Amino acid sequence: MQYMKTLKKDHKIAMLCLKYIPVIMFFAMWGYTIFAVLGLELIIADTIVGCSILPSILIFALSDVFHFCWVHKSLTGYSLLVDLLINANKYIGLGPWAMPLKITMAILGIVLFIALIIKWKFKN
Repeated sequence: MQYMKTLKKDHKIAMLCLKYIPVIMFFAMWGYTIFAVLGLELIIADTIVGCSILPSILIFALSDVFHFCWVHKSLTGYSLLVDLLINANKYIGLGPWAMPLKITMAILGIVLFIALIIKWKFKN
């Protein structure tokens, strides 16, 4: 019986992580993108919230299993895309495409932020 109580507690912690880590990652990557547009390269995206492909696939899959909304999946996708662009720029270079991509990602972040606010507003 104790095992079942622990399992339920662990499940709640896992659900909270699954629900809020993409939001935290989104804000960190969006902040990184905005600072990159301003010419400041932060290490937060690489060292603290950098995401890789496999964990992002796991979050996408679990989002489907638990029927999370499109906003949640979009935040995960945004974080993954920013991280992929950071790594592409670091390893192969984006040349003249770097700044237009940074600006595009910053604007996309604004759109997702507005979608997140609308989602939270209608949820309550």
